[in-house]
Amino acid sequence: MNQLFNRVVILGILGAFGSIGAPPAIASAELPRVSIAQSQAQSLFDRAVEKTERGDFQGAVRDYSQAIEMQPNYVEAYIGRANVLSKAGNQSGAIADYSQALRLNSKKIEAYIGRGSAYSAIGNQASAIEDYSQALRINNNSAEAYVGRGAAYAAIGEFDRAMDDFNEAVEINPADGAAYFNRGLIRAQQGDREAAISDFRQASSLFQSQGNNTLSQQAQAFIQRLQQN
Repeated sequence: MNQLFNRVVILGILGAFGSIGAPPAIASAELPRVSIAQSQAQSLFDRAVEKTERGDFQGAVRDYSQAIEMQPNYVEAYIGRANVLSKAGNQSGAIADYSQALRLNSKKIEAYIGRGSAYSAIGNQASAIEDYSQALRINNNSAEAYVGRGAAYAAIGEFDRAMDDFNEAVEINPADGAAYFNRGLIRAQQGDREAAISDFRQASSLFQSQGNNTLSQQAQAFIQRLQQN
């Protein structure tokens, strides 16, 4: 918005001074300054993403923070920093950043999903369910939101609702290993051993194909445990 405003002002000055000569130097300097700030913030954002992928969470947080200092309304930077803080275990910091992102743009579904995950991690399942539900009001085809809400329902013992959400997630995205894994947990808890084993097998295969060997092995461990009982 600021960049657009500066362009309009400069065009107005050019029109007024067209017959006199060049506009004052300060007017023509406004636009490059804004563009440079945006470019630098974008570069910091991109570098933060790379650091996150390498596991350098502290470095990523620093870069996201610098990007936000340069562009205080940078919604994606708040979400990016929140994601890193959540991964690092700082759920209160993550919730604060997700909330700020939503104040700037209340339609950011990834902020609702991220904040829901952070709330769930600290045991606030009611707030988690509300955030996941809001995400689904924005996009009712979000398998990730269904999985998150299902896990929150399961955490408070509402297994029927949890199962409904996991079923929806599988229907929307058959490649979502987390949906099968969590549904397997519910089925195992309900005593449906064969169905649980089937879900864990599917989850293990999907996780392995996606390079997540840790969760693949966890699914295999549940299969072995169920087969021994």
